[in-house]
Amino acid sequence: MVSFVSVVQRPVAENSPISPNRRLNMMVGAVLGLFIAVVVVFLLENLDVSISTIEDIEGFMKLPVLGIIPNILSEKHLDNWLTNVFKKERYTVDAFRSVLIVNKRYASGVIESYHTMRTNILSNLNTKESISLVISSAGAAEGKTLTAVNFALASAHSGLKTLLIDADLRRPAINEIFGTKKSPGLSDVLTRKADWREAALESADFIMGGLDFDQLMRFSGIENLKVLNCGTQPENVVDVLDSANWRDLMEDLKSEFDLIIFDAPPLLLFVDAVMIAKHASDGVVLVYKAGKIARGALKRAADQITNANAHMLGVVLNGVRASEMGPQYGYYYKDYKNYAKR
Repeated sequence: MVSFVSVVQRPVAENSPISPNRRLNMMVGAVLGLFIAVVVVFLLENLDVSISTIEDIEGFMKLPVLGIIPNILSEKHLDNWLTNVFKKERYTVDAFRSVLIVNKRYASGVIESYHTMRTNILSNLNTKESISLVISSAGAAEGKTLTAVNFALASAHSGLKTLLIDADLRRPAINEIFGTKKSPGLSDVLTRKADWREAALESADFIMGGLDFDQLMRFSGIENLKVLNCGTQPENVVDVLDSANWRDLMEDLKSEFDLIIFDAPPLLLFVDAVMIAKHASDGVVLVYKAGKIARGALKRAADQITNANAHMLGVVLNGVRASEMGPQYGYYYKDYKNYAKR
C-alpha cells in the first residue's frame, strides 16, 4: 500500500502535438504520390496499344510509315490464323503458305502494298544500287517473317534479283515455309563452312519442298528469287553474327543481287537484329501489327537501332483493317478487298 507520493517534475505542455507528425506524413505522402504517378505513367505508356494509324505512327515515332499491309482474310480464316499463329505465337506451314502472295486469291491486291513499300524504301535510301534490308519487329507474332517473305516475292515479281535470308538463327521459319533444309545456310557461310552460292536455293527447290507447282509457275518473276536459310543453329548466336566475314559476304551478295532481305529476330528479345543492321544492312524496317504491342515498346525497338548508329528507315503497318485505317484510307482498303476477289 502506497502512503506517500512526491512529484518529481511537473508536466509541461508541448508547443506542438507529438502525434500525428504532419511534416513526416506530408513527406511520405509526397514520395508515395510521386511513386504512384510514375507507375501509372509507366503502365499507360507500356500498355497503350492505341497507336494504329499513319498519323499516330509518324507523330509518335518521328519515322515514316513505309507501307500498309491490309488484312484481307475472311473473318473465319482470320480466326483460324490467329489461333494458329498469334495465340500460340507460332505458325502452321499450311496457314503461312495460304497467305503468300503466290496464292492467286491474295496476289492481285496485297502485292501492290508491297510494291508501294519497296518504292518508299528506295526513295528513302535514294540509291539505285543494290541494297540490303533488315526486317524485324519489336516483339513476337507481329508478322515480320510473313512481311519479309511476301516482300521478297513481290520484289522478284517486279524483276529485281532478290535474296531472302533467314537471319533468325534462334527460331528459324523460312525453311519450313519453303519446305527446305535449314542447312547449309547463313551460319555456315559466316563460319566459312559453306559457300553461299551452293547454299542459296531457288524455285526448283521450293517446288520440291511442297509449294504448289501451278502457283509458282503462274507467279511471274519467281526465277528472280533465291533463299538462304539460317543454317546450322549455333550454341552461341552472338559469336556467329559478330563474324569478321560479313564484309566479304556482303560484297559478293551485292554484286549478284539487287535486293537482299534479312528476316531478323524481334528487337526487344535479342540483340541479333542490331548486330546484323550494323554489319550488313543499309537500313532497318520495323514491322508493327496495330494493337499487338505497346507504343512504348515500339519506340524502344526503334531507339535500339538508332542508338547503335544503324539506319532506321521506318515502320510498316501490318494486318491493318478498314476500321484501323481511318476514313481517308478506307478507299484503298476497299480496293485491296475488291482486287483480291477478282
